[in-house]
Amino acid sequence: MEKKGGFELKPIDRPIVFRTFMEGAGTHAIAIGFPAGVHAAFDSEAVGWSLAWRGNFLDAESTWDDRFTPMAKLLGNDVLKFPPGPAVGVLENGKPWQKSDLQFRGYRLAKDGTPTLLYRHGKTTITDKLTPERKGLKRRMEFTDGEGVLWVRLAAGDRFKSTEKGVWGTDTKLTVITPIAMLLSNGKQLELLAPVNLKANGKTVLEVELQW
Repeated sequence: MEKKGGFELKPIDRPIVFRTFMEGAGTHAIAIGFPAGVHAAFDSEAVGWSLAWRGNFLDAESTWDDRFTPMAKLLGNDVLKFPPGPAVGVLENGKPWQKSDLQFRGYRLAKDGTPTLLYRHGKTTITDKLTPERKGLKRRMEFTDGEGVLWVRLAAGDRFKSTEKGVWGTDTKLTVITPIAMLLSNGKQLELLAPVNLKANGKTVLEVELQW
């Protein structure tokens, strides 16, 4: 039998991109471990980020040894939970979207191994990339083609506080820095949403800092 702890994944020189079944990120999770010690997990079925955390990366024992039972577990701490469900959608009558019109298209790797997630919403191609920073993660999204406005669900909580323009604090100790955003109630919590004005035959960029 394998010694307990022998399945720990440790990103040392390059990021690790690991498809798995993961608590908090579902059965179609893509776990990404960065050498900087800040990590994240993406739910490719719901098409949205699920978790981010600091410390050690992932215990892959269940993926390699006991598939399905139990799910893989993150090994770090200081865990950030993203709002469940699709990350991008259209607001209709001022109400949050309930179903996903997103199609996950995989990911591509940069030379340094950093992944960029790829998905589509109608005619719009979306790329989504996280980069570790000292206080958390920087998120860069690019939207190519399409018309109208898409909204990105950045965070959810019972309370939000904006102390200065573009800076939003939550009751979950998360601080979101984004140029333009608004709060919308989903009936249970408040959601912080950022608008993206699409350009036909063009590109729109959204950059967000996540600090916790």
